[in-house]
Amino acid sequence: MNFLEKDLEDIIFESDNELLQERGLPINGLKKRQVNLGAYGIADLVTIERDPKLNLLTVTVYELKRGKISNDTLLQLSRYITGVMHYFQDRSIDATFKGVLIGSEIDDSSDFVFVTNLIDSVSIVEYTYDIDGISFLQIHNKWGFDGNPFESDFMF
Repeated sequence: MNFLEKDLEDIIFESDNELLQERGLPINGLKKRQVNLGAYGIADLVTIERDPKLNLLTVTVYELKRGKISNDTLLQLSRYITGVMHYFQDRSIDATFKGVLIGSEIDDSSDFVFVTNLIDSVSIVEYTYDIDGISFLQIHNKWGFDGNPFESDFMF
């Protein structure tokens, strides 16, 4: 079967958040798909949730890739988050903004993996699609070098 990015979007949009959470996807709130952000482009998925206790609005932008998550994916997500931020700021609505990159694998052959160490508001999720359906794995580990990268003259 040829699994398309649209299939991934359909599954996430049409499925109940609790079921997606059981499958490993950290998702909450009201879902919107193909959100037109004007000059910033069209975001695959956006969720909006309000914490009633703290009266805090959290907006999460999801960028979906059928294949590899890379530098380009992160830059695209950054553009969409910026568009969403401007939308809320122009309306004087306070919110916290997050991003989630979802793909079937991570480009670990570039410096992309190191940039993600610096960005706490962006999560990376790998998905698999097989006979048991779709599953998600949130990537928590921070990338670095194998062994001790400071076996050099670098000292404080």
